[in-house]
Amino acid sequence: MPSRIHPTAIIEASAELGVDVTIGPYCIVAGRVGDGGRLRAHVVIEQGCVLGAQAEVHPFACLGGAPQDRKHAGEPSRLIIGPRAVIREHVTAQGAGETRIGADVLLIVGVHVAHDCRLGDGVVLANQVALGGHVTVGDAAMIGGLSGVHQFVRIGQNAAIGGASAIRRDVPPYCLARGPEGELRGLNLVGLRRMGIARDALAELRALYAILDARDGPLSARLPEGATNEAAKSLLAFLRDPSRRGLARPERAGGG
Repeated sequence: MPSRIHPTAIIEASAELGVDVTIGPYCIVAGRVGDGGRLRAHVVIEQGCVLGAQAEVHPFACLGGAPQDRKHAGEPSRLIIGPRAVIREHVTAQGAGETRIGADVLLIVGVHVAHDCRLGDGVVLANQVALGGHVTVGDAAMIGGLSGVHQFVRIGQNAAIGGASAIRRDVPPYCLARGPEGELRGLNLVGLRRMGIARDALAELRALYAILDARDGPLSARLPEGATNEAAKSLLAFLRDPSRRGLARPERAGGG
């Protein structure tokens, strides 16, 4: 099908448009819009932004361009967004070296993705979530509205962050974290059930979480040599991987 470009849209010379794209009123496009991409209205796609096939961007989103970082000295900036992403109103996302946002991602109203972030496939960021620079979010993770994530934090796959949380330390895969201290509140049981996780695999994840909850000696000395299912292997690998920010720990009784 031919592309549909509103007469008020501005298509810069640097722009690349796939087939069957829709560019709505007052959009400005300097980057690439993949096949079947849809920009509803008042969307800015800066040079260096690559929007995947069948992605949909809602009004007043601004994607690409220079990062909000005083150290940036005009270096090339890249933002790569995967296919079928849905990006709602007033979302901002920048590159720097390179920011990557995976396939089938949903970024809801007012989300900010800072420079050099990595978001996996199927990630959901609810209203007004803000990610600092160099944040990594694993596949199918969900972050509740009004939450902030510190620079260099890692959030593992299928993790869930409650609304209005401050996340300053790494959140392991399959875990739930929430609150002003970003403490762990157990496994993400809702997400695990949606995955259809087997009972024995869930038991192994519970055992690993219990090790994380213990406070006797260093965590590295308490971890088992290996795991038997893929979910537990993923959690174990995350716990062993060096952390720049440190690991979030379970909430203690009485808040201590």
